[in-house]
Amino acid sequence: MNRILILLSLIFIIGCTIEEGKPNQKKEMMNYQLIRKEEAKIIKVSPEFKIVEYGHLGNGITNGTVAEIRGRYPQSGWGMNKLSDELVYVISGKGILEMPDKKEVLSEGDVAFIPKGQQIAWSGENLKVFIPCIPAWTNEQHQLTR
Repeated sequence: MNRILILLSLIFIIGCTIEEGKPNQKKEMMNYQLIRKEEAKIIKVSPEFKIVEYGHLGNGITNGTVAEIRGRYPQSGWGMNKLSDELVYVISGKGILEMPDKKEVLSEGDVAFIPKGQQIAWSGENLKVFIPCIPAWTNEQHQLTR
């Protein structure tokens, strides 16, 4: 499963950072980076939603979070990422990704793409997902709406 997460993250990063540059344009090389579990930042967003945030990687291009959902988040209304596209990989559990006009049941091994600005709500009991973001997620770009 770890290989799948790494592969999905790399595909996402490469796909989202490909630039249509000029023929002679030089591209900056990135160095290998590693964030160990014990270095990750635990953020308790609400009683229903906890994330473990794995820093900003690739010169701030991306980051990854592991989110644990128990109940509905937000409890009412919607949440949205104003700046980043998100790729969601379901590590374990089962839940629902709800949008104003649609609900999708998520199960272990599923992958979903959530474009920036999409209103969503999460529901689950012991739902655990991995979410890399391009550009890297910050709390300031997260918005709750009614």
